[in-house]
Amino acid sequence: MRHTRYFCVLALALLASCTSDGLSLGPAALNGRWFAVSEPAGESLHLILLETDGSVSGSGSWTGEAILGGDVTATGEVSGRDVVLDLTFEHLDNGVPVGTSFTEHFAGVFTSNNDLEGTVTESGFPRTLHLQRLTGP
Repeated sequence: MRHTRYFCVLALALLASCTSDGLSLGPAALNGRWFAVSEPAGESLHLILLETDGSVSGSGSWTGEAILGGDVTATGEVSGRDVVLDLTFEHLDNGVPVGTSFTEHFAGVFTSNNDLEGTVTESGFPRTLHLQRLTGP
């Protein structure tokens, strides 16, 4: 009887520690290198993100199909599975800023430990964005 009770308590503890979707996000789940998946030909977005106490900062690069690319900076928040970022894009020509910068707002969720999916909005126009962690060298 004593062993049965022990195994029941153990089983309940294990069940309680599992999430329904299998995600086990730690406090630094967002930290790392990310890239946009399924971008149109000629377009790309690469970010290095760092989370500290729920605040997110980062930087990276972007390219456009028929326009100059440049640098991108990220600021935002992460809470559980939810991630909110403001991405500010700066146009560069041979490393020199040109034109005006623009900002996109991203609201997404972790769909796996290495995937963020959500909506990015610029000037009121939404589109989907899938960010995936780079796990290799």
